[in-house]
Amino acid sequence: MILVSSCSKSNSKKLTQLESAKSVTNDLIIDTIITLSEKYNYLKLNQTFSEKEAENTLYEYFKRKNILPQLFVKGDMSENEEQLFVDFDTIYRFPSNKSLAIITYWLAPAYLNGHCVQSKRAIISHSDKKLIVTNEEFIPERFLIDSINKSSIIFISDYDCSNNKVTKKYRLKIK
Repeated sequence: MILVSSCSKSNSKKLTQLESAKSVTNDLIIDTIITLSEKYNYLKLNQTFSEKEAENTLYEYFKRKNILPQLFVKGDMSENEEQLFVDFDTIYRFPSNKSLAIITYWLAPAYLNGHCVQSKRAIISHSDKKLIVTNEEFIPERFLIDSINKSSIIFISDYDCSNNKVTKKYRLKIK
């Protein structure tokens, strides 16, 4: 993965989905391009998939890494405090490409809690034959996904959780 930030900045209105944030210290949006490290035929396929298919694919992906879904957490886990579990959270679809989406998920030990624990992100896409998960954490945890517009531009905010504020806003384009 390569994260490139351009010098182009434009004024914008505050993003409404982050109303809980106390303040925004920078009202500019920084244009950024993310070049994915793995390229597949998803740009040509344009095949749809359901949220349930995405969730099952995520669980299968992590099962191969010996990480089970959160629903397998039962009872006292004190002997396995470091064992990780995965829990599907949200899917963000690209309107211009039905074969590609961003998924957010929780990857943490059982019963982990805290207000600054953030979900992780990955790309889910159709390859020639099946759904695949790639580019884990192409957007760092501290960034919140606000929305994806009709042109497949991703709007994210750099969120300082400990101080409960948005520090910067970005407009991302996937290549």
